[in-house]
Amino acid sequence: MAVARNAAGSVTNLVLSNPRGSDGAGNDGNPYDGLVTVTPQQIYESSGEISWGLV
Repeated sequence: MAVARNAAGSVTNLVLSNPRGSDGAGNDGNPYDGLVTVTPQQIYESSGEISWGLV
């Protein structure tokens, strides 16, 4: 959904969207917006599956 980069152009954060609209309060305290901010390291360390697409 969104990518944050530092001055050197490296990705620092990714804002991911759960299309079902639930994120358990994610990083912003709103449990129903479906938005979660993660770092590239968190994604790299994840043993789960990540799917993405254009909507």
